[in-house]
Order: sequence, then structure tokens, then C-alpha cells
Amino acid sequence: MNKATIEVLVVEDDILAQMVAKFILQDFNCRVDIAKSENEALGKANIIKYQLIFIDLGLGKSDGFTVIKKIKEHSKNMNTPIFILTAHRTIDLQQKAASVGIDEFITKPLEKEKVVEIINKYVAK
Repeated sequence: MNKATIEVLVVEDDILAQMVAKFILQDFNCRVDIAKSENEALGKANIIKYQLIFIDLGLGKSDGFTVIKKIKEHSKNMNTPIFILTAHRTIDLQQKAASVGIDEFITKPLEKEKVVEIINKYVAK
């Protein structure tokens, strides 16, 4: 596995889910930025080039799909792998995710095994 620091953005409004994701990702030498809202996420994505982005679909006033679309259209992360984190996995959501260019759809909670798979597939090339 890659030993260099991996730059990661987690877009999540739930404090417990933020803590879980950050704790797991830091075990894999990730430097994790947390964004609690669409505006925070877009602000960070316009300044920092991340290697991986994880986005919750339910962000209070906006949804993850809106954030993803804006990141993919206008930011330093137009080609960064983006992963949806959600507790709700339906065919409709998966189809919508595919239409906005999501790399993978991950059912919460984020697990260490999935992080290893993602890092090996998208970072440690």
C-alpha cells in the first residue's frame, strides 16, 4: 500500500459519521479535511487538490449530488475519484450516482476493508 500521505476530503454533516470516517482514514496515512456543508466542500475543493473525496448524500439544505456535480464541473478536483457514503442504497440512487460520475457507492458505515480496496484501486497505482 502507498506510504505517502493521501489527501482526502470527507463531506459529512453528522459529527459521529465525521469522526468514524476520519478515524478509519487516518489509519491509512490519510490527511483528512472535513466539510460540513456544500459551501465548505466547494471552498475546500477549489483550493486543495484531493486524491479521494467521500460525500454523504444527505447534507441538510443541499444534497450530495449537487455538491458532486459542482466539484466535477468547477474545481481543482474535476478528475478526483468521488465516493458516495449513504445509509440508503436504492437502484434510483445508484443510477443517479452513475449519471453524475461517481466512482463508487458505499453503504455506511465506512469500513477499513473498503478503504484498503479504494486506496489500492485509486491511489496506489
